[in-house]
Amino acid sequence: MNREKWLITGGAGYIGTHIADLFIADGKDVVLLDSLYQGLSSRIDYLCKKHNTDIPLEVVDIRDYTAIENILENNNFSGIVHTAALKAVGESPLQANANSVQIQTPALK
Repeated sequence: MNREKWLITGGAGYIGTHIADLFIADGKDVVLLDSLYQGLSSRIDYLCKKHNTDIPLEVVDIRDYTAIENILENNNFSGIVHTAALKAVGESPLQANANSVQIQTPALK
């Protein structure tokens, strides 16, 4: 039986790393995707040490559709957990919209 494999966007963020922690503890494989604009690679280092495993990190901007398509085509994901977001919309309402709404359009196709 194959293990489930999940893509977690915003994977170096607070919520993304907590979800990854739970998934790994439950025996699932994860691939984390984050631009590291606000996420911290030290959170991923902590998870690797805690679970004694390597956790793949794709350093990609969620709005880079070509890179996202390549990642999706080269992996057989069981599902995607989308947590990529800005901490404060006031930083850039247009970027917040792109991260939260526009990025989901290609996924629906």
